[in-house]
This record gives sequence, structure tokens and C-alpha cells, in this order.
Amino acid sequence: MTLPIVIGVMLLVYPIVTVWVGSANIEAAGLAALALAYTGVTAPTQVSSSLLVGVGRASTVLRAAAIAIVINLVGSIILVHVIGIAGTFIATLAGALVIVPVLVRGGTTEVGVRVATFARQALLPLLIPLVALALVVAVVVLSPIGNLATILVSVALGALVYGGLALRFSISRQERLLLRQSLGSAAPAGEDGSDST
Repeated sequence: MTLPIVIGVMLLVYPIVTVWVGSANIEAAGLAALALAYTGVTAPTQVSSSLLVGVGRASTVLRAAAIAIVINLVGSIILVHVIGIAGTFIATLAGALVIVPVLVRGGTTEVGVRVATFARQALLPLLIPLVALALVVAVVVLSPIGNLATILVSVALGALVYGGLALRFSISRQERLLLRQSLGSAAPAGEDGSDST
């Protein structure tokens, strides 16, 4: 759920900041978008780093983190003087571009899955719902309605579009059946009370 929230909020960052703190602080919107971009970039590593630490490969995580920290620190020092405070966020993103591939590869190797398989099965099915979400929210953001209405309409339409397309393209038939069962619309039980599936 990280990626749809990140993408949706990134597209809504200007209306959100305006409603939240007023248009006088609108420059914070760009910084918030950069911070959200970091969250989106690092989302595929949320499990990998914990997995690697848990199986005794903390050194892999620490080495990658050390390199990312150096890139972040040096990049921040240089970029803050060149482009201002946004430079620190860009440097953090640059560091993430180092750590993410290392953690994804380490995690997938540990569980015996190729990176291409991980990308095909975990990331690729999200593309259609994410693109549709982005298009719907972008259209609403560009519409001539107020900021609060933009946020509310975008959240409602975005959730419907993403949820519907994710159910169709991102979740297997078996997972949809399990979801229906867990929500209480299980297949009818046989006469002896056993599950008929």
C-alpha cells in the first residue's frame, strides 16, 4: 500500500499543503514531494533489510547503508549550496539509489528468487493500477475545484480506481477467493459442514 499512497499524496501535495498550512508556505510542497519520492523509491526494500538482518547478513545492510550515508552527506553538502534545501532531499534520493538495489538483490537471493522474478511478480502487476491512479488524481488536481474538494474527490476516485484495478490485475484469482472468504462471503459449506471449495 505504500506506493499508491506515495503517488497519490505526491500529486496532491500542493492542495494538501495549502489546506494544511496555507499558501504562504507553498514552498514546503516541493520538499514534501521529494521526501515522498524517497519513501516510494525505498518501498521495495521494507522487508529485505529486516530479512537480511534476521538471517545474519546485517553486514550487507550496513555496508550498503554506509555508502548511502556518505553519498547523502557529501551530496547534501554540495547540493544545498547549489540548489538550496531541496539539494539535501535529492542527495538522500541519490543514496537510496545505491542501497535499494543491494537490499533487493540480497533479499531475493536469500529467499531463492531472482530479481527479475521479484520485479515481474511483485512490482509489474502494480503498474496498471498505479498509472490509472496517477491519471485520475492528476485530472482532478488540474480541474477547477477548490483545494479541499480536490483532495476529497482525488482520495475517493483514486481509491476506487486503484482498488478496482489492483483487484483485477495485481491479485491472483486464488488471492481474490481468499480475500472474499476472509471478508465473510465464503463459499457455502457442504451438508456435513465441510468447506465445499
